[in-house]
Parts: sequence; structure tokens; C-alpha cells
Amino acid sequence: MFNFYRCFIPKAAHILAPIVQFLEGHTNKKKSRSSVRKSFEQLKWNENAEQAFLAAKNAIAEATLLRHPVPGAQLSLWVDASDVAIGGTLSQLSQGKWEPIAFFSMKLNKSQQKWSTYDRELFSIYSAIKKFKHMSEGREFQIFTDQKLLIYAFKQNPDKCSPR
Repeated sequence: MFNFYRCFIPKAAHILAPIVQFLEGHTNKKKSRSSVRKSFEQLKWNENAEQAFLAAKNAIAEATLLRHPVPGAQLSLWVDASDVAIGGTLSQLSQGKWEPIAFFSMKLNKSQQKWSTYDRELFSIYSAIKKFKHMSEGREFQIFTDQKLLIYAFKQNPDKCSPR
């Protein structure tokens, strides 16, 4: 049920990360529906998984009300990255207040988790733009991030930047 409503829940991937980590490596030994074999591997529920489960329940209960996009409204993309997940919110300015249109979050794989904060933040911008392309294409929008080094890099003269 959580995955169905994840578009209404900010930082959904971050909330579920402990449960995903808890389930990693567990294999269901069923080969097909016709051969009913039980998985003899038992999972031991731990405190981190319990806290993540309770956080997921609370997030569903307090899910944000999303607004319908208004043509011509000013758009903004709010992005952030943590050690385990990235996320973004597409918002529109309506009556002087930012209202969320959609949320996006994604768990980082082990390789991506080793990236620098700068690279993870840049990847969150790229992924959010890609995710919301259908709503932002052909429209001007602002990007908000808390990564000061990234803001500095965007303000630099492109000739000074490395090709990477």
C-alpha cells in the first residue's frame, strides 16, 4: 500500500530504506506457483525495521494533499539527497504560496551511496528533472537545493568548468 501512495509522501525512499536493507539478501525459495515450497529462511524483525514501519504508517496517515497543475503557474523543483536516497518536489506558486504537485524519491544503490555529496545532489537534480519532464518541459522553473557548492558551480562561467 505504501508504494501505491508514495507519490503523495515526501522522502518515501528514505522512510523505507531500513526495511529494504532488512530484506536484502532474503530469497523466496518458491520457483513457480505450481511448486509450492516454503522458504525456510526466517527473518528476525529488528528495531530499525519496526521504526521504519511505524514511520511509513504515519507518513500514509499524514500524506500531503497534492494540487492539480495550473497552466502558466510558476514552477519550482526542490531537491535533496541523503546518504541513502534522493528526492524532489515539484511545486507551483499559487496565491503567493508554494503548493506541491508531485513528489519523487529513489533509494541509491551501493555504488551511488559512495558518491560525494556534490554528486548525489547533482544526481537528485538530474533525476527529478527527468521524472517531472512531462510537467516542466517548455516551461521555466527554479531549482532549490541546499548544496552551496552546487549553487556556486552553476553561477560560474561555463568556460572555467571542466568538461565532466
